Amino acid sequence: MRHLVLFIVLFLPLFAQGSAWKKSASFAPDDEVVYRTIEGQFLKLHMFYPEGGKPATARPAIVFFHGGGFSKGNPGAFFYACDYFSSRGMVAVSAQYRLRNKAKGYTRQTCLKDAKSAMRYIRQDAESLGIDPDKLAAAGGSAGGHLAAALATSTLINNDGDDLSVSTVPDAIVLFNPILGMRLNRLIDESIAKDFSPYHNAHTGIPPTLAMWGDDDKFMSVEQIGQYKSKLEELGVGIEVEVYPGQRHSFFDNSREWVVTTLSRMDRFLQSRGFLQGPAGVETWADELGR
Repeated sequence: MRHLVLFIVLFLPLFAQGSAWKKSASFAPDDEVVYRTIEGQFLKLHMFYPEGGKPATARPAIVFFHGGGFSKGNPGAFFYACDYFSSRGMVAVSAQYRLRNKAKGYTRQTCLKDAKSAMRYIRQDAESLGIDPDKLAAAGGSAGGHLAAALATSTLINNDGDDLSVSTVPDAIVLFNPILGMRLNRLIDESIAKDFSPYHNAHTGIPPTLAMWGDDDKFMSVEQIGQYKSKLEELGVGIEVEVYPGQRHSFFDNSREWVVTTLSRMDRFLQSRGFLQGPAGVETWADELGR
C-alpha cells in the first residue's frame, strides 16, 4: 500500500484512540502543509492524495481531528482513515492543533481556534490543494469529534488574524464517540461554555451529521446521545446515529472489525451526501494492507 510504513507505534491513554489494529503499522502522508505559525510552532496539515499525487481537478475532501482530551494525541491517529478515503478518490487531511498546556496558556479553546484556522486555510487555498471548497467534510474522534462538531457552532472563538469571512462550517460532519459539551459548565468558565459546546450552541445551520458511539462509553452516555440527536432533529438538522452494543470509548479503531465497520458506515454516509460514488471498499483495502 502506497502510504504504508512499518514501525512500532506508541499509543496514548485516555481519549488518545489507541489501537491494537495499528500497533505494527502507520501510514505516511503524501505532503505536509503548514497552515499557521504561532509562537514558533508550525501547525501542519497532513495531506493524503488520490493515487498519491495532488489531483488535477478539484476533489471532495475531508479533514480529521484527533482525540486526546485536548492535551494528548497527534494527527497520526487518523492516518489510516485518510489512507482509505484517499484510495476512494478524496483528498484526506489530518490536522495538527496546539494541545492544552497550562504553562503556555493553551486551553481547550486554543484547540478549537486552531481547528477553525485549519478549515479556513483549506477553504482559502482549496484550488492549490486540489480540493472542492464546497465539498469539505470534517470528522473527529472524542475531543477531536468535539472540534469537528464545533466548527459548525462556534462563532466567538477564533485565532487573531483569521479571516472571519471564510466559513468554518463543514459540508458534512462525521463523529466518532465525540465529547459534545453536555457537562461543560463543570469544566470551563460558564461565560464561554455555550460557544465552545456543540450541544449548547446548536442551530439550524449545522450540516448533515453522522455520529457513532458504543453504548458502554463512560464519557457520553446513551441518554446524552439521545439528547444530542433529539436537539438536532428539533432544529431540522439531518443526523444519523449508530450505537454499537457493548463498545467502549475509542472502540472504532481497536480492531479490524471495528475499523471496517465504522469506515464502511462513514463511506455510505458520504456517498449519500455526494462526496463519494460506487461501493465502499474497506474490506479490500484492509486485505491489501494484510491486516
